[in-house]
Amino acid sequence: QHIEDAAEITFGDYHDSRMASELTWVNVSQEGYWQFQFADFLIDGRPTGLCKKYGRRKCQAVLDTGSSLMMGPQPDLDPLIRMLGFGNDTQMNCTDANKFPKLSFLIGGKMMDMEPEDYMDRSHGPEQPKGVDNCWAHMMPIGDTGRGPIFVLGMPFLRAFYTVYDVHAKR
Repeated sequence: QHIEDAAEITFGDYHDSRMASELTWVNVSQEGYWQFQFADFLIDGRPTGLCKKYGRRKCQAVLDTGSSLMMGPQPDLDPLIRMLGFGNDTQMNCTDANKFPKLSFLIGGKMMDMEPEDYMDRSHGPEQPKGVDNCWAHMMPIGDTGRGPIFVLGMPFLRAFYTVYDVHAKR
């Protein structure tokens, strides 16, 4: 069978050859999900400070292979979407003149960078004028999950980064 997607799942080991850099191990901050803490979001390398209000808890995230989007508390995601150039919505008409920034997460003391094509789609619909595209950020605000403010990092994040889950060491 011919498979074009380079995705794979491996149990009991991981492959250094598939990694672009060394692994950054991050401890599970709360059991039940692959929940971990991260220190901040960065836009083109500039800290946003969005996680400061959570104090020592910092921002909390879960990795979710069943989510097609990156989701988070509306009071945090709304300003983040604006900082990414989308105004007050996750969809907008855009042109080649629209330059979208790099989105990064400060996790385990390291910056995890996502290029615009990692966190958004751009497509041209037949009803749109020449040179105008539809741009859509792969993000969605969510309400309380019952675990406090939490970010759900689904497929856009998981496609951008090689992830390893160590159930015994809880990391």
